[in-house]
Amino acid sequence: MEKKMVDVVYLEDDEILRRSWTSAASKKGLEIMTFKTGSELLEKVEEFSMEKTSIYLDSNLGEGEMKGEEVALILHNMGFKKLFLASGFERGYFEGMPSWLRLVGKRPMF
Repeated sequence: MEKKMVDVVYLEDDEILRRSWTSAASKKGLEIMTFKTGSELLEKVEEFSMEKTSIYLDSNLGEGEMKGEEVALILHNMGFKKLFLASGFERGYFEGMPSWLRLVGKRPMF
């Protein structure tokens, strides 16, 4: 049996935002997985396509947790291509942000 590819991954510590993204993805017929922590996301990385899965990461995931930018770097080094930092902050807030990490807002981008 062929597994269904995940279209969208959303890393966010706020449960309300995760539910909002899940609802928006469902309305568009997209397969989404949401995670509260970077470690949870990295445990499931084999279910994502390096070329096709869009991965949206919140920056601030709570005290003691990896920042979204750190998770993005790990994913980038693994070969993932569609990486987005989903934040309410402007690009200037993120000093030294790499060009391969695109900044988007908190609203679902699909």
